[in-house]
Amino acid sequence: MRVWKTKPGCPQRAIIVLSDGKSATFSTTGELLHGDPAAVEQEVRYLVEKPTGAMEILKPSEFQERTAGNRR
Repeated sequence: MRVWKTKPGCPQRAIIVLSDGKSATFSTTGELLHGDPAAVEQEVRYLVEKPTGAMEILKPSEFQERTAGNRR
């Protein structure tokens, strides 16, 4: 589920359902706002397309490591 501001129509956060009725809430930049980090690491995967068109599956910690340089 995505939560949007009605004006100007921008996403605010994303909520995903994990196993056992748990959930996690992420900011628009992918920061975990609410939820168990261990459960997120175990259950969430990022599907990343490389410039070559190849796809790669990353755990949240791997994704954060790769994108950390882009936020500095």
